[in-house]
Amino acid sequence: MLTCSVCRTVGTVLAGITLLVGVATWAAGSDVTSNGVASEKTKVTLQEQLESGLRARRPQEFAYIKRIVTLVEQGVLPRKLVLETFDWARQKHRKYPLPYFQFGLRKRAELLGINID
Repeated sequence: MLTCSVCRTVGTVLAGITLLVGVATWAAGSDVTSNGVASEKTKVTLQEQLESGLRARRPQEFAYIKRIVTLVEQGVLPRKLVLETFDWARQKHRKYPLPYFQFGLRKRAELLGINID
């Protein structure tokens, strides 16, 4: 038979888990379906991801990102290469990742024989 202190501990743990699940569900809002998959309205395009994540601000930065997205859509530039470079640049410099992204993507694309300039 369990003692009262064990019952309280188990009850506290279960209450904590329930609270965490509730908070996670609340934070996700209605953008998550019952099977945990994001609905259509939460999907972000590559262009939106790059503009936001790389903190693009100037018109020439938006134009650069649009050019990169076009190269990906045309199949010239591998999407995986762009996303890996995106992650690397954001780790390298959180406040100003765009110059690191531009440099890194140019160098990595050159290794594959792709000219992005």
